[in-house]
Amino acid sequence: MTTEKIIDGFEFERFRNIKGSYVSRVSIRKQGHIGLSQGLLKKLGIREGEWFAKLYYDRNHNAMALGFSNDKTLSDVAKVQIRPSSANNPGNLTAHIAAKAFLDYYGITYSHKTVSYEPEVHEDKMIVIVRFGEPAENDQNEGGEAMHESE
Repeated sequence: MTTEKIIDGFEFERFRNIKGSYVSRVSIRKQGHIGLSQGLLKKLGIREGEWFAKLYYDRNHNAMALGFSNDKTLSDVAKVQIRPSSANNPGNLTAHIAAKAFLDYYGITYSHKTVSYEPEVHEDKMIVIVRFGEPAENDQNEGGEAMHESE
């Protein structure tokens, strides 16, 4: 990143990605999709090309794990659908995984509202863990209950 000297004594970096997002979020969407924020995609280095996700569930911890790979030869994986987050800014990406069968099998609710979670991100292993029952901080009201946002 280059700096600009706009005032003596300072070296400011100019921020240009005004419509970008840097927060890692995983959403369970009401269509039965698992949504991945552009911040999460950036953190994992998922950009162009074909990506796939291994889906895992831990019944003891009520947690889901997603393992990402660009290896086309893997079996029992879901395709990560990557697309621009807006037509005006095609460099910013968002993604989702069609996961209705997975969500149904493990009884993970999705049919009413979209709920976002702050995942544990293990960049070195390309694994994301979501602990259900712990929605993202800004998805809770003052009483700590999950606030759902329709999509």
